[in-house]
Amino acid sequence: MNSTKKDIFYAKVRFWLDKISFIDIKKFGVPAGIIIFSTVTFIHLTAAAFQTNAVDFYAFYTGATLLITDKDNLYNPRVQYETQERLFQKDYKYETGFMAFINSPLSAAIYVPFLLIPPRIAEKAAQALTLAVILWTVFRLYRFHKIKFLSWTTFFVASFYPIYGSVHLGQIGTLIFLVVAEMYMAFMEKKTVKLGILSSLLFFKYQYLPLAFLIFAIYEDRKKFIKVAGPCILLLALINYLLMGNGLLTQYVSLMREYVSTPGNFGMEYKFGMDIYSLLAVINEGFKNSPESIMGVGILALFIQTGFFIFLLKKENSYTHGSDIFYFSLILSLVMTPHSMPADFIFLLIPVIGLLPRIKKVWFYAVTAITLSFFFYFSAFGWQWTHTILLLFYLPLLALTAQKNPGFIGQKVHKAIARENPII
Repeated sequence: MNSTKKDIFYAKVRFWLDKISFIDIKKFGVPAGIIIFSTVTFIHLTAAAFQTNAVDFYAFYTGATLLITDKDNLYNPRVQYETQERLFQKDYKYETGFMAFINSPLSAAIYVPFLLIPPRIAEKAAQALTLAVILWTVFRLYRFHKIKFLSWTTFFVASFYPIYGSVHLGQIGTLIFLVVAEMYMAFMEKKTVKLGILSSLLFFKYQYLPLAFLIFAIYEDRKKFIKVAGPCILLLALINYLLMGNGLLTQYVSLMREYVSTPGNFGMEYKFGMDIYSLLAVINEGFKNSPESIMGVGILALFIQTGFFIFLLKKENSYTHGSDIFYFSLILSLVMTPHSMPADFIFLLIPVIGLLPRIKKVWFYAVTAITLSFFFYFSAFGWQWTHTILLLFYLPLLALTAQKNPGFIGQKVHKAIARENPII
């Protein structure tokens, strides 16, 4: 290389080095890191989920099949087992476990369209639809909060463990997630009719129906809300009863007695949930898996949720009727509702997306991110009760953010998070 060519070459090198030196690493490096991490993590979670069996889908597909072909035996465990084995050929044994359908006939009806597809193809279609619903719901929440895709919020959303659990199971909980997200947006925009109709849809996973009552307690236009939600809930209950009838109601009670009494069969031990009653089960060395124990859990849940309902009603003038009190009610409902499982905590994406962009202090950001997101990677593998404890400690922080006139500690929390701008 002659001298002239060398000079030209070195001049070009210096030119590009000068260009690179002016690149803002923070401006370009952070977004690149967010994109790479979010993409890799999200693909890993969803790909892993698609490689699993959608076991909850088996139960709903079985329920839909019996609803159409043999409704009189919808809650007959032996018929459920034989039908499920014929459909999915998983070599389950009645004595060692299968996925029992224990939900309402209405929830089975939602899965009837899947009967047009062969069972194993329908299973993957359900997982794909679950993923699509999650992505659509996240998109709706991002647009509602005006969040940019290239933000730290995306970092936590993409690595959110319950996404895996929801896609893996392929069950109705993801549709309820969409419903609750739309409820949240209707609540914030004070669209009472929409909020009332959406709240009634919680009937499809009836253990979360108490959330509708908590929303009633914190909503300002209660009269209009109950005029819409009340008749809609009664209508769904009537349709469900007409599908069920007295015979199936008796059969359902019998199925539930067997389901909760045989955790090694097609029931489950209570300590594997993420609600407060699972925590009590661990402390108490496990509830006795008996109808009496589960009935006791149901009564305890009713009393606890009624207590919080009354508390929120009486304290209505002490808190702002915005996002924070909604998040408080949502997390409270998850923790206080029997049989809350890791996949159900997909609901936490609603406060994750809404809270993180508003937080100004590192300590509150870290506490929120760990509690609502990262801790799943520890708790989902057999230590679910630890997450329950963490959420119980986090609830008072949320309550303080919603307080109108907080005390000394509340003022510290208020300084850690930006106040909301009115939606309307």
